[in-house]
Amino acid sequence: MDGPIKISRTIPARTESFEVLWISLEFIKMNPHFREIRSSFRYKADRCWWCSHEFVDDEMMALGCIKGKGNKSFCQTCAKKIRGAAL
Repeated sequence: MDGPIKISRTIPARTESFEVLWISLEFIKMNPHFREIRSSFRYKADRCWWCSHEFVDDEMMALGCIKGKGNKSFCQTCAKKIRGAAL
C-alpha cells in the first residue's frame, strides 16, 4: 500500500469519510481469550468497525489504522474492499 486510502459511507443525514493509513488482512483469529482481554477496554474490537459484523470464534480479523481514530478491527470483506481501493 503506497499511501492513505479514503473510505466513505452514507449515514442518514450525512456522509462520513475516513483516511485508512494502513490495513493488515490477517491480524488475529477471534477467540474467547481475546474477548476476555478486550472486555475491560472501551473499544471491544468484537465487531467490524466499518459494517458492524459481529465476529464469531475462529474468524480471522483484520486490523487497520484510521487517521485520528487509531487502530480498528475489520471483517475480511471490508478489509479486502479497502485493500482493493488502494490498488
